Amino acid sequence: MFDTEAADRVVGRFVAGLPYETPDFAILPPFFDTVDDNVTSLFRDTTLLSELKPKVVCQRWQTGDAIRASGIPPHLGVVVNMEDRLDSVDKSIAELHSTDAYNVHRMQGQLNSMEAKVDGLTSKIVSEAGGMLNNPISCQGLITQLTR
Repeated sequence: MFDTEAADRVVGRFVAGLPYETPDFAILPPFFDTVDDNVTSLFRDTTLLSELKPKVVCQRWQTGDAIRASGIPPHLGVVVNMEDRLDSVDKSIAELHSTDAYNVHRMQGQLNSMEAKVDGLTSKIVSEAGGMLNNPISCQGLITQLTR
């Protein structure tokens, strides 16, 4: 595929009002052998056409030209950019899910550890409270026992 031909196709489809994402064609206008009256020209004023014609330069790309045909239709760059962003979003979502799973696992471990500490502290308090029932103790003594 030549770059100028591809660009010409895209521009031609755009100017003709055709969708440039598909290769489908519109119906061609009727052809008349000798009668041109039924065909509407783009420029009705022939003097305007003759004034504009010298201002349009049609040539192939040459070294030093300011612009160059890339051969890539403009909408393809947008599509590629959108696909890259979609891939990036998918990757971010996957990373978030893995991070969430890791954090949940870590928090469960911490909760289990805290639960074991609370269970140990509770059994200590219960056993000491049972011993205190046999020996009366003051509030200050109770605080001292619990803070050990």
